[in-house]
Parts: sequence; C-alpha cells; structure tokens
Amino acid sequence: VSAARKNFDLRELEGDIRQMDAQSMSFNSEAFDMVNAAGCLMHMPETEKAVSEIFRVMKPEAKVTAWLYHKGGYYYFNILILRGILLGRLLKYKFNLTRLTSRYTDGCNDEGNPHTVFYGRRELERMFKKAGFRAVQSEILYNPCELDSWPMVKLGFGKYLPEWLRGWIGQRMGLGIL
Repeated sequence: VSAARKNFDLRELEGDIRQMDAQSMSFNSEAFDMVNAAGCLMHMPETEKAVSEIFRVMKPEAKVTAWLYHKGGYYYFNILILRGILLGRLLKYKFNLTRLTSRYTDGCNDEGNPHTVFYGRRELERMFKKAGFRAVQSEILYNPCELDSWPMVKLGFGKYLPEWLRGWIGQRMGLGIL
C-alpha cells in the first residue's frame, strides 16, 4: 500500500488506494467494471469467499482476470516429488501440502509465504461458477524462463531443451493459470 501511494505521488496521479481483506471487502455491491486479481487469490485462506466477494462487487457485465498457481507439472514434480518426497520435506511439514507449497513458491529464499494453494483448471472453473460467474475460461500460462531452472536451479537442464519442446512442456507444466 505504501509503495502504491509512493508510486502515485511520484507520477502525480490521483487514486483511491485502500487496504482491506479481499475475503470481506467494504466496497458496495456492483461497484466495478473490471477486477484484476493477479497473484493474490492463491494466498488466501478462504479463496472461495474472496471469489464470491469479487463477484459481489462486480457490475453484471463486468470482467475479471485472475492469475493463480497451476496444479500441473511444476506442482507435482518440483514441489511434491522433488522437494516433498525425495528431499523429505513432506515429513518435515507433517504431510501438510499447504505448508509445503507455501515454503517453495514466492519468497522461497526467505522461508516462503504463510499460505499458498495450487489449483487445477477444472477446480478453478468450478470455484468461479459456484460464486456466480457464468462464462468462465481458464488457460495454463507458461513463461519460457520457467524451464531455465528445471528440474531445479542447481540442475537447470531445461535451458538446453529445444524451443519447440520447451513450449510443449510449458503448456502442460506452466506455473500459472489464468
């Protein structure tokens, strides 16, 4: 919030910058034409409640975009198999998958996040439809740099793969879902 305010001040922009819980927003119903929830919903303890709140504050024909972690190849291989099973982190975290995924996503060099959940396409689409959204579409997002450090930073074999193969793998393993 302070960084946003500083940015607005430096650029001499006007805006209403607020801090609140997205799971219980103080905005009026049907207040927004567009909502962008990029990289935040997967860190909320009650993601479904936040999605319902987004639906509540949107006008009937409004659009929403959301970026969440994709429960795909990165999740299964890099987190569950490599770190969870082979490195024994599932035992360390007493088989708590949320603690494991929280530790090895954003901020992984600084002990991770307090809460991180990965979502599959169908699971995400069901959650948005349950909240009231009618036309729900999702796609796996792939950043070509994701494979540079595959299977892990110290063994970055992915950067040596041909571009066509990186794209094919990325469409299945992509870290994000929109």
